[in-house]
Amino acid sequence: MPTDEQQIRTLVERWANAVHEGDLTGVLTDHADDIVMFDVPPPQQGVRGLDAYKRTWPDFFEWQAQGAVFEIVELDVHAGNDVAYAHALLRCGMPADIGDQRLRLTLGLKKQDGRWTVTHEHHSFPDETPDTAGDEHALRAIHAGWFADAATAVQPVEHLGPLAPIIGRWRTSGSVLDEKGGVIMTIAGTDTYTWLPGGHWIVHEAAVTIGEQRRQTLELIGGRDERSGGWQMHAFDTDDSPGFMRLSIVEPGLLLLEGDGVRSWFRPQAGPTYMTTLWEREIEQTWIAWMDMRFDHD
Repeated sequence: MPTDEQQIRTLVERWANAVHEGDLTGVLTDHADDIVMFDVPPPQQGVRGLDAYKRTWPDFFEWQAQGAVFEIVELDVHAGNDVAYAHALLRCGMPADIGDQRLRLTLGLKKQDGRWTVTHEHHSFPDETPDTAGDEHALRAIHAGWFADAATAVQPVEHLGPLAPIIGRWRTSGSVLDEKGGVIMTIAGTDTYTWLPGGHWIVHEAAVTIGEQRRQTLELIGGRDERSGGWQMHAFDTDDSPGFMRLSIVEPGLLLLEGDGVRSWFRPQAGPTYMTTLWEREIEQTWIAWMDMRFDHD
């Protein structure tokens, strides 16, 4: 039986082929009724629901019939037990005009009744406008607005309410410790937490440098975990297999993250504008401090 990653890869390739052929039925297959799509054209708030998603395609098919291509150049898939994501680069446009430009595609998927379905779809092209110092400041201001809006625009489901304080963008700093508590490496970067539409999941994006190594991780937080009474955490990074941890409330103001041989004591309101966490690892049945970290609100 194909692995989850293979099933999703086949799904995405089948969808791209249907787009290229102008096959609307094939394009809609494997998409959830409540899909949310953020597309290149308006509306700014995205397209919500399968009927609205369906209405976006006829104009595109008419344009594509003039000789445009739509083909996958690069595709990566990462799957957990019941949630997954995929990102791809595609050639999209008239062959003579494309050059090295690529359409960027991101898909969020959920396994329902044993079958993977697309619940979120995002298309974009990179902005190739030349950068200036003024543009950079303006872009940073826009990003700050986005994070502020994301923190208030989505109403989370009730059981995720205790995690609301972590929403936002954070400047990350800290240290990696040896077994005696001495600092052996520094940590610096950013951590960003945003609600997915519907408020059932939090997306955590981490981009940090540990010592001289750059690490990027995408994590989904949200599904209830019966064992801990808290929530599931599915992490995707450069490893072949996704990571899984449990997140639970120890006491007001203190959360516990538990994984295979590691745990973290997380204080989302350690100060008025910062969070802290102490990671520990288990060595010969003894828990030893591993990473001491702080997150300052950006």
